Amino acid sequence: MAWRVARSLLTLRDQIDTKFPSRNRASDGYIGDSNHQNTTSDHNPWYGPGIVTAADWTHDPGVGFDIDRFTDELAASRDLRIKYIIANGLVLDSRPQFNPWKWMPYNGSNPHRSHVHLSVVASPACDDTRPWNFPMLGGGALCCSPSAPRECSHVARISVCD
Repeated sequence: MAWRVARSLLTLRDQIDTKFPSRNRASDGYIGDSNHQNTTSDHNPWYGPGIVTAADWTHDPGVGFDIDRFTDELAASRDLRIKYIIANGLVLDSRPQFNPWKWMPYNGSNPHRSHVHLSVVASPACDDTRPWNFPMLGGGALCCSPSAPRECSHVARISVCD
């Protein structure tokens, strides 16, 4: 079966690679391995004409690609392309039926401690190639008003605006 990766994920990958060119890529991936086959994983080419809507990127804090900071800023961005994020035994899902935008315990077989998992929505937005905008990748600041901060982080504490 022919497959391809959602273009929004390729845009994010390019931004990560530009900002952290020497980062470790050992746990990077898109298409599912044999463990993902015959499951409902977003690493399978399941949406539209064989589109994979998930990506993994390797935790490499030594060069600055720290998945705790990355997931905090990604979550705080509230980008409409985000379906869910998994990292360090936690999951944050944007969908209404899953405690939206709240970090919850992740009970899957892989706690995602060596990498971050990002799934994007199964809609035309998955191919939106606008740059992802958050500080770690050189985007705008997350706090637009010191008078209205909210804590969003599961590890570090960042102020962001609703």
